[in-house]
Amino acid sequence: MEYNIIHYTDCLDFLKLVDDNTMDLTITSPPYNLNLRVLKGQYTKLPTDSCMLRTKYKNGYSDSLTMGEYFEWQKTVISELIRVTKKYVFYNVQMVAGNKTALFKLIGYFAEYLKEVVIWDKVNSQPAIGQRCLNSSFEFILVFSKIESAMYRQFEHANFERGTLDNLWHISTLNKKSNGVNTATFPDQLVKLILENFSNVGDLIFDPFIGSGTVAVNSAKMNRKYIGCEINTDYSPIIESQIQLNNYTTDLF
Repeated sequence: MEYNIIHYTDCLDFLKLVDDNTMDLTITSPPYNLNLRVLKGQYTKLPTDSCMLRTKYKNGYSDSLTMGEYFEWQKTVISELIRVTKKYVFYNVQMVAGNKTALFKLIGYFAEYLKEVVIWDKVNSQPAIGQRCLNSSFEFILVFSKIESAMYRQFEHANFERGTLDNLWHISTLNKKSNGVNTATFPDQLVKLILENFSNVGDLIFDPFIGSGTVAVNSAKMNRKYIGCEINTDYSPIIESQIQLNNYTTDLF
């Protein structure tokens, strides 16, 4: 398998070509289905010209599946990620109206593969988008693994000592880079924390929703290999500039 490559394609199309246990670690954040809203007790897809429209997948994905479609899609994605990943899948997702029911169904469906739940405290939460809604100050990082590993909370592949790493991570979103296309990038600190504690030099890191390339860039900085998928070609110049800025090489397909 070639590495240090970004594939501009649907991740499921790419995953069909990947053998079991090819990736050492997966770090990703899927679409949150932000544009499916609950209005007057019913699910409503926001029109494309709505001032309420929110997306971190500009020009590449509507982010407005039905709840059932979102559940089935993410069920397939997670199943494939568990299949192709040797160690752990770090799956970051925020609970929003457009995915809440599907998210909890996914947690139940993959209960036997769920090794740990990390709460990412974003430190600086934005005000709620609607009246009488709680501010969302955290996101889930669901850690999946093969069943035989998920039975135990102990991480077989980890670099931290007993008592040194909590499952509540305080990482501010204020340090995130703005690139004008992706408004919901990973903070570098979050990716570095995962790489430092759950991977080794030379490991192959996968991100099926790589966006503007934070996982790729930090993997390269820490002497890990990477493969990414992204359906939105608008990100191509951003990823390329980040890679070149750090004097790394990558192939874009």
